[in-house]
Amino acid sequence: MKVAIIDDELDICIILKFMLGREGHEVHTFTSAELAQNFLKTNDVDIIVCDYHMKKISGYELFQLMKKENKSIPFILLTGESLTNTQQLIDDGIHQVLFKPQGLDELVKVLKELN
Repeated sequence: MKVAIIDDELDICIILKFMLGREGHEVHTFTSAELAQNFLKTNDVDIIVCDYHMKKISGYELFQLMKKENKSIPFILLTGESLTNTQQLIDDGIHQVLFKPQGLDELVKVLKELN
């Protein structure tokens, strides 16, 4: 699968690129939603994995922008914080919400299910 990883923590991008690359996925990493948006304008991916809390554009805001552009790519949010709106995010179309750091291992399983 072609996977876009978006997280403003470079360490998370590096870890996920290694983990998912080892599973045979083609992984593209971005440290901002803006960089990812530019890439996604001209490149296709099978899934987007994005941090919930980022500086300028949050992961959920990026998801909404992608929806407006009629891009129906499965979208997984990662967060290091407890969220009270997880069910609302899923109802809005987020494929899954995973919690750092334990959710990083879970991500490998989720991608196998989607593949």
